[in-house]
Amino acid sequence: MGSLFAGQLNSGISAAWLIIYLASNPEWYTKFQQEVDGVVAKHRKTPDQSPTDILGTLTVEEWESEFPWIDLGLRETIRFQMVGAAFRKNISGKEIPIGKTGEVIPVDGFASFLTDNVMFNPEIYPNPAKWDPARYLPDRAEDKSQPMAYMGWGFGRHVCLGMRVSETRHLVME
Repeated sequence: MGSLFAGQLNSGISAAWLIIYLASNPEWYTKFQQEVDGVVAKHRKTPDQSPTDILGTLTVEEWESEFPWIDLGLRETIRFQMVGAAFRKNISGKEIPIGKTGEVIPVDGFASFLTDNVMFNPEIYPNPAKWDPARYLPDRAEDKSQPMAYMGWGFGRHVCLGMRVSETRHLVME
């Protein structure tokens, strides 16, 4: 049940912010609008079909594969909006060393990490305060420049359930 509500909340917030970013970025708005118009034209069966009617008939696979710009825009929106702190309680029964500093997370202690340190790190994301979906294109791939450079879907043992379901579905289909 938690994943159902998390998906509704996070997805709805991300979609709303995506519209806001597009409203303030005319160049990106044009690219996204052309993408939607292209999909509508491709799937139009009769001249009297409205875009809403056409979009309502798309399969999940079509939604996932025919909107690459929207996918990149959502990734960038999530980078902007899903910042905050990650926490972990050490329930291992032993101290956990942190890196090579000699510091440890004590038994029953908490570690926290500010995800902004990655998501807005200019060494990973040049000009990090600029909303730029192109940073995820293969020729730039800023999100793949180092391990865990993108934390928008979670990380470690707590990756977004929706992403795990989607990845699993694709593996099963292949």
